Amino acid sequence: MVGGALNKRLVRRIIGMWGQALAIVAVVFLGAASYITGTSAHQNLLLSRDAYYDEYRFADFFISLERAPNSAAFRLEDITGVREVRGRIVKDALVDLPGIDEPRNVRMVSMPERRRPVLNDVHLAEGRYFDEGVREQAIISAEFAQHNDIAIGDRVQVTIDGRRYSLRVMGYGHSPEYIYLVRSAQDLVPDAERFGILWVPEPFAEMALDMTGAYNDFTGTVDDPAELDAILDRTEQVLDPYGVFSTVKQEDQLSHRFVTDQIEMRDAVFAMIAVLFLAIAASVLMVLLNRMVRQERTEIGLLKAFGYSNMAIGWYYIKFALIVSIAGCLLGMVLGHWLSLIFLDLYVQFYHFPILEVQFYPKVYLTITLLTAVFASAGALSAARQAARTQPAEAMRPEAPRHGHRTFIEGWAFLWTRLGFTSKMIVRNIGRNRFRAAFNVAGVMIAAAILLVGFHQMDSVTYMVDLQFTQIQREDVRVHFITERGRGALYDMARMTGVRRAEPLLQYPFELRNGWRHVDTGIIGVPSDARMTRLLDVNERPVEIRGPGLILAEALADELGVRPGDSLRIKPLMGKITRERDVQVRKVVQQYLGSAAYMEIGALSRFLDEPFAMNVALLEMHPDTSSDLVRYLKDVPIVAAVELSVDAYASLQEVLADAMAIMATTISLFGGIIAFAIIYNTTIISLVERQRELASLRVMGFTKKEIARILYRENVLLSAVGLLLGIPLGRWLCQLIVDTVEMDMLRLPFHLEPESYVKTISLTALFVL
Repeated sequence: MVGGALNKRLVRRIIGMWGQALAIVAVVFLGAASYITGTSAHQNLLLSRDAYYDEYRFADFFISLERAPNSAAFRLEDITGVREVRGRIVKDALVDLPGIDEPRNVRMVSMPERRRPVLNDVHLAEGRYFDEGVREQAIISAEFAQHNDIAIGDRVQVTIDGRRYSLRVMGYGHSPEYIYLVRSAQDLVPDAERFGILWVPEPFAEMALDMTGAYNDFTGTVDDPAELDAILDRTEQVLDPYGVFSTVKQEDQLSHRFVTDQIEMRDAVFAMIAVLFLAIAASVLMVLLNRMVRQERTEIGLLKAFGYSNMAIGWYYIKFALIVSIAGCLLGMVLGHWLSLIFLDLYVQFYHFPILEVQFYPKVYLTITLLTAVFASAGALSAARQAARTQPAEAMRPEAPRHGHRTFIEGWAFLWTRLGFTSKMIVRNIGRNRFRAAFNVAGVMIAAAILLVGFHQMDSVTYMVDLQFTQIQREDVRVHFITERGRGALYDMARMTGVRRAEPLLQYPFELRNGWRHVDTGIIGVPSDARMTRLLDVNERPVEIRGPGLILAEALADELGVRPGDSLRIKPLMGKITRERDVQVRKVVQQYLGSAAYMEIGALSRFLDEPFAMNVALLEMHPDTSSDLVRYLKDVPIVAAVELSVDAYASLQEVLADAMAIMATTISLFGGIIAFAIIYNTTIISLVERQRELASLRVMGFTKKEIARILYRENVLLSAVGLLLGIPLGRWLCQLIVDTVEMDMLRLPFHLEPESYVKTISLTALFVL
């Protein structure tokens, strides 16, 4: 009976404060929805990925080499711990499509002529497998075919090692090896229009590359992944006579790393958002309930006089917090479940998972419910303790007036005397209600910081792409050769129509070793007078490339544990040069995209026993001449691939524009709700606590508009302080993210455009208004 009366009063109280309760519900709602969306989608994405890997037999290791006999696969299977090995032929090639000037780049991967389960198998999205006995046929990656209007049954012209072949398209495929379809670690996002996978019958690959009875790539699985490092050491010993280029574990495989990094990063972001919103909701509840206790002290005294226990009174305020918060949590669960399915569908389409696994995770919903209850109880705890400690006799009397002390500004007579009557009221009210004022400031500060962090993400990615294509890679056309060439090839390129300047690059695979640490990577040979390839230090000043010393990307230097002045032992991973040498690390440079090592091209050539070698030409073109050159290069036998910087740049900008629109909307919504919930609640609390004061002003002749203007100016003043503090807080959070959130393939720079500060200030002011 007693509990029933309190519960009825609680329901009436919540209904009577519906505006403030709704603001808290909105904050918890977004927090719960973010957690359910991120965590459920994360779990289902990993489940779908692993199911895809299992069904299509994603390998545990990948070995690239120059050429090895088929029998090498059996020798690898004899190694203890190796379960299965598959040999294949892998080679990059060009596809010439009708009506398109620029040749498209593809990676040719050999498959068994007859369909059977193999490692890194192909999922046929449409069409059929190869016809036995026919060599000139292919299965093409579905995204590449879609972007280039290639139909099943069409013939595509493929140039492999300078020879052209006509292949009939049998079907569209996907593979667990190429979920994230990029050519190299330097590619930021997939470009399905310009790069695809071409699965061909093994007899055709053998004929096209003159590799009958030989492979240049091995993949395999092991019994115990924990033993993978030791197993790979033994495989390298077996394959050492055949020129091993690289050995890659599944965890380091390019597509797997990109996909896993992005899935894990999104899960962490959603979890941080959820905790932030719940913490803000708890803070709002703390202020609101403490004000309720002060306002209801007489009622609390009466209830205790009628026999209500301290626990019942305290529990009353905790129930208020729990009811409001759990209501927001339940609504957030519904939205979060719906959004998780949408996000999962979008991710599956983006990553091209042919298998979609969806499960309901009770633990996820239980976790967010418990988190909500914990944060809500924490927010209500001080109010409940205060109500429980209130003595009935003391509570029956009105609360003693607060001590009317002088504010800090009142000590500055020259300033205080120049303030008007209403300004003095505002200053005194803020000075005598410091906690409430600080809470208001904190709300605006957090909202502004969130907005600035969101804009930083957009600015940093845009800046990184611009830096890559305007300051580091400044060529118009990049031409890859099939094998290393001499100076004659560079001179030929420089003499071509439309070419202003030609510069060489030499990209060669090496093993870099520092004690027990070792990395297989490429060393890039760059001319000392290069203008189209520039390395930048942390202050974005050009780094001079000279001498035999190495220049390392910061991520690579950290992985090897070296600094300028240290020595590394380097070993070529292809060709006939096998001897190792010690090379000094001359400098460490900042590199946001991928990681590599650099050396002066002449020194690198001599290291390979060549007077001069190059396998990439960078071309600076006269305006409107790139297309004619690309059309010509399609038929040049020594050319393996051609890339136009303007196309890669445009593709990245298109992807970024969509991502930025979504991010801008999301952060504006989050920042707006936080600012609304805090400012609305503190304003209502201020109104309730100052009813007598405001009534006195009405008696003194102030109009409603004049009184409203006083409250409005007070909020604006506090919000201005919060905004001023929110900018440095946001900058600190941006720097914290840059320093702590680093993926293997990508590092975000710290960069904020002036427009981002303007947008942050404008949006925060809008939310306050």
